Amino acid sequence: MLITRSLTCLSKAIGSSSTINWFEQSEHVCGLWVCGDGVAYDLDQLASPPALTLLSTWCGVDFVATSYFDVTGGRTGGGIVSPLLTGEADAGIFMHMGISDKFYAYGGCPGVNRFDVLGKTANGKYALGYPVYSSVNRYAAIASSQLNPGGYNVNTMWFGFSWQYVRDDVRQTPIDRFEIAHDVLQYFGNICNCDITQSMIPKAYALAQNFPNPFNPSTTIRFDMKEKGLVTVKIYDVAGRLVRTLVNEVKDAGAYSAVWNGRNNGGAAVASGIYFYKMETAGFSATKKLVLLR
Repeated sequence: MLITRSLTCLSKAIGSSSTINWFEQSEHVCGLWVCGDGVAYDLDQLASPPALTLLSTWCGVDFVATSYFDVTGGRTGGGIVSPLLTGEADAGIFMHMGISDKFYAYGGCPGVNRFDVLGKTANGKYALGYPVYSSVNRYAAIASSQLNPGGYNVNTMWFGFSWQYVRDDVRQTPIDRFEIAHDVLQYFGNICNCDITQSMIPKAYALAQNFPNPFNPSTTIRFDMKEKGLVTVKIYDVAGRLVRTLVNEVKDAGAYSAVWNGRNNGGAAVASGIYFYKMETAGFSATKKLVLLR
């Protein structure tokens, strides 16, 4: 689900008990992406139990300030109108090969686009940072990943700015908006597979190296099926003990991905260290190493 803010009523909608019920009672993986200058402020001001539970408990967001422009000097002090945002290692979602993604949040008119400054609660991780100002780190996005009572992942991404104000830092393809959307969907575990045609069916079974690696809080494992069949993808510790079963079902021929959030089959977070993931299907077996760093 993607929420962007145009009216305060949207903030009230996502801060209602129906969103909490969706998270708590869903029998599927949940993904909520909130984008908007002022949404965190609105929910903080509502101060209702559902609003605060959504904001701090499920999304891991602590509202800090309503305007990055103002905290960097404002109109009289040379406030930063269009900050260059940088991917943070805390969440590691907007980082690739150890290099942080960068893009602008276009302010335009500072009286309209001011951008929320966010902090994190115990369930949150810093995903995007604003430029450091007066030796103080301030943050533009918070990610959270946890399990609901049924054992299903609830992954959230919260931007303190509107999606429509994302601008490239350099002229390139694909544009940053596409890259950001891909990274968030991958974090949610919702990578879309292409339609399968005769020419697009994998020619061989394959298990790819997970990405990112090392990882925290989650990593994606990709695998190919050249024929329809039962396939399993399982995580093991260095002693060979089963930690988590990610896939155990019949799959059609095609390319697939599975996301591991660093938790075991019981829903508990596992310790930092080296783990192994193994794919097995008829006539094929492969094992690769991954590293979890908390």
